[in-house]
Amino acid sequence: SADEPYDAIAALNASRGATHSFVTCTACGLSLRYNSATRAQAVLCPCGTLLQPVHLRGQAFTRRSPSDLPVEPGEPVDQENR
Repeated sequence: SADEPYDAIAALNASRGATHSFVTCTACGLSLRYNSATRAQAVLCPCGTLLQPVHLRGQAFTRRSPSDLPVEPGEPVDQENR
């Protein structure tokens, strides 16, 4: 929306149809995929580790709708990020 700060990387990803971002678990090394549009403050790895999405580092969680949750489960991906 117009009130959010412009993010060049997010804009590029949106323009090429990318809808997921990736983060690597610092505890078990698993690559996790999550929705790029998430407002969750953390991505949950199956090993139980909470990881902060790169674009939200240092920001506080603010619920904007009833469906917004502070944690979103990460989806494990293989070596080709599929």
